[in-house]
Amino acid sequence: AVVRRHSSEVVLVEVPEEEVLIDVDTLEDLRSYLQRRQPS
Repeated sequence: AVVRRHSSEVVLVEVPEEEVLIDVDTLEDLRSYLQRRQPS
């Protein structure tokens, strides 16, 4: 899976296959996305 940042950096992150491309503005957005994905 690919997480594309607006700064043109590309970060590889394990996500469900249905979520192939995710746009995040900042690493904080990425962290909060990953936290939401964690099983509670």
